[in-house]
Amino acid sequence: MRLIGYPDLADDDGRAKTGVSWLERKGFLKRSFNQTLFFKGRPLVRDMKEADEKIAALNLSKMMARVFKTILMTLFNADKDAVLSADTICTNLGKTENLPEAYLDTRFVIGLLSQMADMGLIKEGVLMTAFVKPKGQGSAPRLLESFLEMETRMLALMEELSPNAGVSEESVDVIHLRLMSQRLKDKGFDQVNTEIVGKILRTLANDKGESQGKSLKIAGRKGAEQQMVYVKFPWKTIKKRMQLRHNCSRLCLNTIISALPKPLQQGQAQVMSEFFLSHIIKEMQSDVFLSGYRGDHKALIERSLLFMHDMKVITLQNGLGVFRQAMTLTMLPENGNIHCTGKRFCA
Repeated sequence: MRLIGYPDLADDDGRAKTGVSWLERKGFLKRSFNQTLFFKGRPLVRDMKEADEKIAALNLSKMMARVFKTILMTLFNADKDAVLSADTICTNLGKTENLPEAYLDTRFVIGLLSQMADMGLIKEGVLMTAFVKPKGQGSAPRLLESFLEMETRMLALMEELSPNAGVSEESVDVIHLRLMSQRLKDKGFDQVNTEIVGKILRTLANDKGESQGKSLKIAGRKGAEQQMVYVKFPWKTIKKRMQLRHNCSRLCLNTIISALPKPLQQGQAQVMSEFFLSHIIKEMQSDVFLSGYRGDHKALIERSLLFMHDMKVITLQNGLGVFRQAMTLTMLPENGNIHCTGKRFCA
């Protein structure tokens, strides 16, 4: 989210949520999050009796057992080959007595479905779709490699300009977005601009590796084109984390293209692919670069998919809202005629 009047977008999301939270507490509006998770699958048990026996053997907590049974019952009651939305799954879970609020969160539901697939209770999993161009000029694989090389060069330039960054987490570095863009253009990356430099910078900042601490902290701006950045780790560590995401991005893209029908995999048109997070996780377990990764697999996949979406390598459809959750704001009718005054700080 970009807020008008703030040249620095580093904390726009936080400012927006704070403002919306204040309006909600004061009774001006009601906030609800859009459920955009889709699930396609079927139970791997014949009926609920077999489900009870299999769940009992897993030694789950009573609450988790009830949740798994509720999801299985939802699948049994759904039409064959139906694609279920999070609304349906969460509505049924909401009927569970004393259910913790966290169980109704989209990200938590993703984890539950993945666990059930790993335990052999269900087949398939979280369904995602993305537009992708498999072959030809401007194909997704070519675009991805171009942006990966661009990011690698940009990180090398950052290290060259500030070799001692990361020695102290309290020292701030300044990245001049326009000059960085020009230096990358000079190295042959004609498609680069300040917006792309900013997106790459934020992607680098969010890399976590196995330690989970973010690589960079993006602070405010000095003027319109100078971004202040705190380097939280040595450049060698940041580079290793970037390469990890690069390898995961390649694997994700290969999985997305492989999910297409055979004739479309060789096509030069942009087509929609349906794929599952569980398939990507399975491919990671046998990948030479990723099989030894001990961090959060789903978080790494999320960062990789969003990176490709931001760089327009792919266009995520179903599933984008799982990572970047939208919200619906409803003005409450009893406050519809209330106007902002000096005592009410509305924006």
